Amino acid sequence: GLNISVDDVVYFGRNIYDYVVQVKNEHIVRKCSPHFSLLKQVDTRATTLTAIADTDGTNVYDTISRVFLPRVGIDEDHVCGSAHCGIAQHYSNLLNKYELSCYEASSRPGGLIMTVLEDLRLDLRASCHITFGPSVVALPPI
Repeated sequence: GLNISVDDVVYFGRNIYDYVVQVKNEHIVRKCSPHFSLLKQVDTRATTLTAIADTDGTNVYDTISRVFLPRVGIDEDHVCGSAHCGIAQHYSNLLNKYELSCYEASSRPGGLIMTVLEDLRLDLRASCHITFGPSVVALPPI
């Protein structure tokens, strides 16, 4: 359903709610054109497509992701905090760091700071806009 090559996948797993697919590079995440009708048939809340962010000297992020939830009525979440909670430990182990800067490359992108705490809890920080019907509440940036 993700419309990517299996040769590009470096990790595939499942956490309590979601499938996690880590691919070789940021370009694959950004250019992914999923088949939502196929993803809707997958027995999971969400599918998180993710990669280690490119290190071109200008990138301030450790990871890049996109989160697809067509089974629950959301083709692509703009910035999904719960999905990032699901990949934080994976990237903390992989990158050998406790604080991660994460970027979600959706049509309305955003960044999150994830800190893996000693007791396996997580601290998630981000700025956001909360939408209630026709009005938007802007929260201050982190």
